[in-house]
Amino acid sequence: MLITLLSSVAQESSSTKSESVKWGYQRQFENGKVYISNLYGYKQTNGVISIIEEEAKVVRLVYKMYLSGSSEIEIEKELKQRGIKTRKGKDFSRSVIHRMLQNEKYAGDSISGKTYSKSFIDQKRLENKGQRPMYYVENSHVGIISKEVFKEVQVERSRRAAKEKIEDYEERIQKSEDRKAERKNSKGRYSSTNALSHHIICADCGNFYRRAVWRKRNGDKQPVWRCSTKLDIGKEACVGSSTLKESKLFDELRIIINEMIESRDDLRMEIAEKVSEFINPNDIMNAKKKLEKELDEVAQEISKELNHGMLLVSRGVQDESQLKEHLDQHYKIKRKLNEELEITNQKLQEIREIKQEKTLKVLNQIDSSVSYLTQDEIALFIEEIVVYKKQLLVKTVLGTTYEIDISKVK
Repeated sequence: MLITLLSSVAQESSSTKSESVKWGYQRQFENGKVYISNLYGYKQTNGVISIIEEEAKVVRLVYKMYLSGSSEIEIEKELKQRGIKTRKGKDFSRSVIHRMLQNEKYAGDSISGKTYSKSFIDQKRLENKGQRPMYYVENSHVGIISKEVFKEVQVERSRRAAKEKIEDYEERIQKSEDRKAERKNSKGRYSSTNALSHHIICADCGNFYRRAVWRKRNGDKQPVWRCSTKLDIGKEACVGSSTLKESKLFDELRIIINEMIESRDDLRMEIAEKVSEFINPNDIMNAKKKLEKELDEVAQEISKELNHGMLLVSRGVQDESQLKEHLDQHYKIKRKLNEELEITNQKLQEIREIKQEKTLKVLNQIDSSVSYLTQDEIALFIEEIVVYKKQLLVKTVLGTTYEIDISKVK
């Protein structure tokens, strides 16, 4: 009984201490206190945050390479090739680069309260998805990169993720044309009924916009598009994003599409060709990459065997017929791989042609001046829509860009 009593007192003491610590941290967050911790590129001495220039160069290089089109894997290989290590002396992994590219602290801002402890007994850290308050501190310290570059990277991350979704979606549609394809992930639900879900990107946080339905006081429903971060966590998590009214947004997009149709006679075929270019089924693309890799390895092996064999022949160690026999085996494998690669490319081309025909069929049903288009039809013309604070930047599949004043769609 004594042990139980003492244990209860100790547990209560720990609970009280834990609550006091939580309260202290929360008050500091509210007052704009920022903790950099062991963040690469920075050091914090007596509360003063400063930049470590040697590490900052690496951070700028990562952001520059990503905006130049490099993937996280390619950046990882480049850093490894240059011999650049983390503070612990290890190679930069893809996960480290991934976190670096989405950390707002590198732009001079801070979000406090991203994670929280489950309890004072179980110290496991959980991701804060609205269970606890979060605090956004703007210009809390000197940024290594500019806010503009950071936002461009977030938009680019979402754009690449959107293309991966489209490829996955198209592959599943090919396998089951009459079945609705839908996919759940951390950014919400993507389905064939909301084709614009993977086209609208928030410039403030880099996340996708999702469709939601508001119910007015009179009972009427109003479809709107909101940033996924704001929908999932709350408006404090993405203050700069605007809510778009669907009817107004579609009216503005129809104006753009009308302008495109009126100015181009060959628009239908061009759009169909552009749309088909983005069709890259995962299974076929993986097989293609594997074959190309094997072909490259065989080519290297042939070159190596040829150089080594000619050296042995010149020294009289090996006969030319033996060298030819070794090379013939490699050439046989190379021919077989080339044949398989050609068949794979033909399959990919057939899938793209099918998609092109379907796209043309939809486009031919559209009048020269459109007054109504479904989301699927609008999505044929639009590659991406980036939502900024004062405007929407609309990029079409033909590469042309249009600006829409945000006040027209709010």
